[in-house]
Amino acid sequence: MEWLFRAGRYQEPKRAVASAAAGMLLDGTPGRSQQEIADYVEYYGATLQADAFADYASLTLYALPRYVKELVPLMTELITEAVYPEAELSLFCRNRKQRLFVELQRVEFLAQRAFQQRLYGEGHPLGYAADEADYDGLSSEDLQAFRARHYGCGPFFVLLSGAVDDAHVQLLEQTVGALPGVGEEEGHGFTAHTQTGPFRIAKDDALQAALRIGKRMVNRLHPDFSKLLVVNTLLGGFFGSRLMQNLREEHGFCYGVHSSLVSFRHDAHLIISTEVGREVATAAVEEIYREIHRLRKEPVEAEELMLVKNYLMGAMLADTDGALNTADVYRGLILYGQSERDFAERIRQLLAVTAEEVQRLAQDYLDPEQMVEVAAGI
Repeated sequence: MEWLFRAGRYQEPKRAVASAAAGMLLDGTPGRSQQEIADYVEYYGATLQADAFADYASLTLYALPRYVKELVPLMTELITEAVYPEAELSLFCRNRKQRLFVELQRVEFLAQRAFQQRLYGEGHPLGYAADEADYDGLSSEDLQAFRARHYGCGPFFVLLSGAVDDAHVQLLEQTVGALPGVGEEEGHGFTAHTQTGPFRIAKDDALQAALRIGKRMVNRLHPDFSKLLVVNTLLGGFFGSRLMQNLREEHGFCYGVHSSLVSFRHDAHLIISTEVGREVATAAVEEIYREIHRLRKEPVEAEELMLVKNYLMGAMLADTDGALNTADVYRGLILYGQSERDFAERIRQLLAVTAEEVQRLAQDYLDPEQMVEVAAGI
C-alpha cells in the first residue's frame, strides 16, 4: 500500500524540508514515540517507510493482508499528527551532515552535485544540494507546517497492490478517505538557469575521475519522449550500447558507462555517467562526444535498431510482471496525469520509430554545444 502526496522538492518552502518531513514522519506523534511506532509495526511483521522525491513524497506499507486494518490507522495518524520532536530532529540533522561530510570525499558525489547545479541552477529544486546550513536552518515548526499542508490536506493518491480485497478498500474509504485531500495542486514557478560547457573539480587524492555529461530534455509528457528512449538506449542505456562498447570494450577506460533519460513532471534531462582512470579522463570525454556525433551523422543500422527496440520491450514486460511492478507503472501514470492509453501509446511510438527519426532526434536534442560537462577528481 502506497500513499502518494504532492510533497516533494517542488513544494518545499525552504531547502531540505521535503526530505526531512518524510525522513522523520515515523519519529513520533502526540500519542506514540518513535520507539513505540517502530515496535508496533514490527509486532505485525510489517515494513513502513516514508520517502521524498522531486515531485512527490510517499508513505509505503508492506504487510500481510490480515493486518492492514491494524496498520492503516497508524498511517493516518502519522500524516495528520506527526510532531517531529526536537531531539529527533537534532539527531536527524547531525546524521545528514555526517553523511554529507563522507559523500563530499567521493568524486561521484562531487560530479553529480555540480552537474545538477550547472544544469538547473542553485535556485531550482532540482539544482541545489542540501548543505550544513540548510540542515541547521530546519525547525520542528517548519516540518509540522509542511506536513499539515501537503500530507494531511493536499491532493493525494493511494495505490494498493498484491492480495487486495474489498475490505481493504472500504477501510481506506473510512479512514484516509475522510481526510480533506482536495486541495489545488500548486504550480512550480521555477526557471532553470543552465551553465553549459566543461567544468572541472580537482581532487589530488582521487584514484578515479567521475564524468557527468548531459543536458535538459523534454519529459515523458512530450510526444518525442518515447522515441528519445530509443536514442538514449542506443547511446548508453543498456549493456550493449555504443558507449559501453566504446569506453569499456574497445578502450578499457571504465568498468561501466550509462546514459539515462530522467523525467520529472516539470522538467527532464539526459545524463551520461561513468568513472574512469584520471589519466584517461580527457580521452573518455572525447569518445563520449564521438558517439554522440556518430548518432547525429549516421543512420542507425536496422539490426541494431531492432535489438534496442526488443530490449526496451523486454524491460517494459518486466515492469509489468507482478502486482508490485505493475503498481510502479501506475504510480508513474498517476503522477503525470496519464492513463493506460498513454502507456499503450508509448509502446506504439517506441516500436514505430525509424532510423531516420533516430538521427533527426539526435540532431535536434543532442547538440554538444548545449551539453553540461563535469569532471571531478582530475
